[in-house]
Amino acid sequence: MARSGGVTPEGPERLSDHVSIGVLTRVFPPDVVDAVIERTGAMQQRNRLLPSRLMVYYVMSLALFSAGSYEEVMRSLLWRVKASNLLPVVEELADGSYLSDLYASPKDRRKDTDPVRVRVIEYTVTTGEEVSGFRLITTLLDPEAAPAQDLAGAYARRWEIESSFDELKTRQRGPGMVLRSKTPGGVLQEIYGHLCVHYAIRSLIGSVARHFEEDPLRFSFTRTLRAAKRSLAGRPAFSPSTPG
Repeated sequence: MARSGGVTPEGPERLSDHVSIGVLTRVFPPDVVDAVIERTGAMQQRNRLLPSRLMVYYVMSLALFSAGSYEEVMRSLLWRVKASNLLPVVEELADGSYLSDLYASPKDRRKDTDPVRVRVIEYTVTTGEEVSGFRLITTLLDPEAAPAQDLAGAYARRWEIESSFDELKTRQRGPGMVLRSKTPGGVLQEIYGHLCVHYAIRSLIGSVARHFEEDPLRFSFTRTLRAAKRSLAGRPAFSPSTPG
């Protein structure tokens, strides 16, 4: 889906077919971006948010690729590839990542035709007893502009908005449920009602998480929603009228 005010390009072309994101890091080097962020007091307030420097480059990328969707612009910065993809090490970098070359086809690889230089970040994530390997490639070649750890964290959080949509549409409203309202005004009112309830539940989770110094993402939205419903159901009925 294209961003508001933008269009989805026709045909098979991708953003990577156009100018490299590296032009941004050359014109706006990391030390300049960091200085501006510090001067404006815009450092990230919570560790789980995208690092401020990376967010600056992402916003500039949105302007550079104005016809692309949020997701496509993010893919131009960072995307996951299969472990079976052949990505030979061209140069090892200080942050543990390395530079490699991509080719359009095995034939191009054999003839070394039109290689595309990328940076590769490899890491593992342990969830309980399960260990998952991740292999990311990015067009941000400078490890100082976008450290490997920041990019790995950004990739893990890029789908948070999808989780919020699932909470709102499936967990809160219920699968297969439709809005009760029959008029446009009523539908709009009901949508705002759902958004307010979702905000209230997430605010409750945030308060509890701060109290226990935990990441809010570790708390279950569904369980919190059920707890809120039980607390409301257990309260005695009251009259909304002010006593005379």
